[in-house]
Amino acid sequence: MRGMLYQTTNHYSVVILSLFIAMIFHGGLPMAAPVSSLIMPDMASYLRQHDFIYERAPERWLDGIPLANGEIGAMIWGTGNPWKITLDSYAAWETREVPVDPEKYNYPWVRKAVAENREKELWETMFPSSVNRRTDGKRQTDVTRLPMPRIEFTFDADGEEKAFKSLNARLRLYEGIVEGELQIPANTVPWRAWTQNGKPLLVMQFDGLSRDHAPAIRATLDHLDDGAKKTLSDWGYPPAEIREMTGGTVLYQRFPTGGSYSVAWHPEYSSSGMTLWVSLIVSDTGDSDRQALAVVQEARTQGIGELRKEHEAWWADYWKVSALSVPDARLENLYYAEMYKLACSTRPNGCPITLQGLWTLDGAMPPWAGDYHLDMNVEESTWPIYTSNRLEFGQPLYDFFLKCLPRFEKNCREFFGFDGAWSGCALGPGGVRVHGYPPTEFWPGNGAWLAHQYWMHWRYSMDRDFLRNKAVPFMKPFLRTYMNLLEQGEDGKLHIPLSSSPEYYEGSIRAWTSDPNCDLYLIRFLAQSLLEANEILNLNDPEAGRWKETLDRLVDYQTDENGLRISRDYSLDFSHRHHSHLMGIYPLGLLGIDDGEETRNLIRRSVEHWRRTGYMMWTGWAFPWASCIASRAGYPNMSWAMLDMYANGFITPSTLHVNGDYRQFGYSQFTYEPMTLEAGFAYAAALMEMLLQSQRGIIRVFPAMPDAWRNASFVGLRAEEGFLVSSVMQNGKVLSVRIVSEAGRPCRVKNPFDGPARLLSHSGKGGREISGDILSFETESGKAYSLFPSADVHDIRFVELERTEKEANWFGLKVYPRW
Repeated sequence: MRGMLYQTTNHYSVVILSLFIAMIFHGGLPMAAPVSSLIMPDMASYLRQHDFIYERAPERWLDGIPLANGEIGAMIWGTGNPWKITLDSYAAWETREVPVDPEKYNYPWVRKAVAENREKELWETMFPSSVNRRTDGKRQTDVTRLPMPRIEFTFDADGEEKAFKSLNARLRLYEGIVEGELQIPANTVPWRAWTQNGKPLLVMQFDGLSRDHAPAIRATLDHLDDGAKKTLSDWGYPPAEIREMTGGTVLYQRFPTGGSYSVAWHPEYSSSGMTLWVSLIVSDTGDSDRQALAVVQEARTQGIGELRKEHEAWWADYWKVSALSVPDARLENLYYAEMYKLACSTRPNGCPITLQGLWTLDGAMPPWAGDYHLDMNVEESTWPIYTSNRLEFGQPLYDFFLKCLPRFEKNCREFFGFDGAWSGCALGPGGVRVHGYPPTEFWPGNGAWLAHQYWMHWRYSMDRDFLRNKAVPFMKPFLRTYMNLLEQGEDGKLHIPLSSSPEYYEGSIRAWTSDPNCDLYLIRFLAQSLLEANEILNLNDPEAGRWKETLDRLVDYQTDENGLRISRDYSLDFSHRHHSHLMGIYPLGLLGIDDGEETRNLIRRSVEHWRRTGYMMWTGWAFPWASCIASRAGYPNMSWAMLDMYANGFITPSTLHVNGDYRQFGYSQFTYEPMTLEAGFAYAAALMEMLLQSQRGIIRVFPAMPDAWRNASFVGLRAEEGFLVSSVMQNGKVLSVRIVSEAGRPCRVKNPFDGPARLLSHSGKGGREISGDILSFETESGKAYSLFPSADVHDIRFVELERTEKEANWFGLKVYPRW
C-alpha cells in the first residue's frame, strides 16, 4: 500500500512532479476549488488503503457499515438472523414543544431564584420536560428526532430460518459504495450498496441471487424498545401500516399533527440477480407512500448503470479538493474516514449535522433527542469544512439557522424583555426548543458561538456578499443581547452578572456564575469582528459606537496564578470536559503565543494547570478539542497524544464516536456508548491544525508537528483570506510552500525555512528573495506562488512509501482486531 509523503523506512521512491500548473481561469475559483491534478495524488488509488474492511458481520449497530447522502442514512449490520439496515432521515422530527410557565420563565425570576438558592424550583421551571405535568399517566410531548424503521432480510434454507454463514465487505471511500460477499445457505452472493447522491434512495445489488433463494424482506418498527413504543403511543402516533401498492411495498407512518413518512421497497429480479430499491420520504402531507414509490420508479427507469455513474462522479469530485499525509497511518486513516462521514452527513442545499447525523440510534429514542446542540456539538461538526477547503458544506448550517433567527429574537424579547437574540442550547427545526440543564440552556454563548461559524466562512472565503447578507445580520443580535446583559461594576467595568460556563458543575445551582471567561471571549470576538465588518463594508452602522464602548469598558479576562479561570467565581478546580474557559485560544484565536511574553506566559500557565487537573472526567469529544488548543498553544506532542487517545479509546471499529472510554483504557471515568458525530469532525480539524494554521491571516505550515513526525504533506488546504496552500516536509525540513490566491489579498507566511526564501510567481520565471520572520508579498486573484529555501529551489517532491498490510485499512471489523 502506498502512503504519500512520509518516510519511516529506508526504501521509498521519489516521484518528481511538476511545480507549476496551468493558468487558472480568469473568473476566480469556485468555492471548493479542486487543486491541479499535477499535484493531487490519484485519490482513487490512494484512498484504497483507507477503506473500511469488514472480515466478519457486525453484530452491533454501533459496529455497522455507515452509508448516507446528506438526506437519508443506512446502517448495515446483523448476522443474517435477520440482516438489518437501520434507516434514517433528517426530516423526521417530533416538533411539539413542552410549554413553559411564563410567570417564571424569564430573566428577572431566574436571577431571583438563583440568588435565593431555589434549586428545585429553578430546575423544574427552566427544564420543563423533566417534570411530567400530564395527569393521564402518559408522557408529555417533547421535541426530538424520531426513531426510524429497519429493513430486515431473513434468509431461509429448507424452511428453517438461519443466519448467513459469513459476510465480508469493503466500504470504498472513494466511491461511497460498500461491496462484499454474503455466504448464505444456498450459495455465495456478491453484493454492493449505496445511498444515491441527490435522491432519498438506497440501492442494493445481489449478483446471482435468484427469486428461489432470495431472503424475505420487510420494513419494520417492531425492533423499537418498550420505552420508545410507549412514548410514540403516548404522543398519538398510530401503529405503522404495511401497504401493498402498485410498484412496491410501503411501511406508512402517519404523524399525529399531520404529515407522514414512508419506506417503499421493491426487489427487482433479472438474469444477473436481484436489485433492491428502497426509498424513505418524509412529507408534510399524507401521501408520502406515493412519493416514496415514485422515487423507486424513477430510479428503475433511469437504470442502475446511470445511477451508479452519477453517484461515483459526485464522490470523485468531492475527493479532488484536498489531501494530506502524515506518518501515523492509523491517524491518517481516521482523517479520511471522518471526511467520508462529513460528506455522508451534510450536503450543499441539505441539512446541517445533528448529534447523530443520519445514523440515529437503532431501536430506541435518540440520545439527547438527536437534536442540534449549540454549546459545542454543532460547532465541532463544522470545524473541518474550512481548512479542508469544503466551504460549501457550511451552507446548510448558515441557511438553517438564519431561518431560526426570528425565533431567537422572539425568545429574547419574551425571556429577557429586551431586543437581541437568545437561542437556547438544544434545538429542532425552526429553532423549536429542547429544554435541558438550566445553566447551559440559559447560556447566552450558545448563539454567539454559532455566530463564529459565519465569521469563519467570511475569513476563509473573503465573500463580501456573505459577510453583508448573512454573517453581519446573524452576529449583531447576539452581541446586542450581551450588551443589554452587561452591568457596570464598582470598578467601572462592564460585567456579566449571571451566566455559566457550559457543563461546569453540570445542572447544579453552583453552575450559575458571573463573568465566565467564555462569555468575555465571545463578547470581544463579536464586537471586534463587527467593527471590522463595519469598516470593510462601509456600513456606518448606528450600533458601532456601542460596540467600541463595550470593548473599551469590558472587564478583563478572569485569571489567577494558574492562568485562565472558569469565571470570576471559579478556577478550574477539577477535571472538566468542556474547554470553554480556553476557547479564547481555540477556536476564537483571541489569545496566541505570538502575542507577547505576558500572553505567552498566561497560555502556558493555563495549559499546565489544565493538564494537572487531568482528563478522567472528559468524554471523547474533549480530546480533539484539546488537541486543537495544544496546537495553538505550542504543545505539538500533546496535540498528537490527544488524538492518539481519542482513536484508542472513544471510537468503534466503524469509527463512530461513543463519548465514553468503553474499552476502559483508563482515559475517562465515563464508559458508556452514546454515539455522537461531532468528535470525529473535530478530530479531522485537529489533524489539519497540526499541518496548517492561518489565524489572523498569517499562514503557518506544519506549526504543531510532534517529535516523531519528520515527514508530512498536504495539498489544497484552505487558509484564511482566501488562500489555497500546499506544502511538503521531509526529514523535518519544509521543502516548499505553494499558494494559490483566490481573493488577491496580500499574503503573509510565517517563515518555515532556516533563512531567506525564494519567491516564484505563477509564471515560474525569475523570482526574488524575501526574508524575515513573516514572509510578505502581494498576490493577484487566481494566481499561484511558490516559496522555497533561498538556496534550494527545486521541483516539488512527493515521497511515496510502501505501507505494509498491517499499516492499511485500520477500520471495519477484523477477525483479529489490531487496536
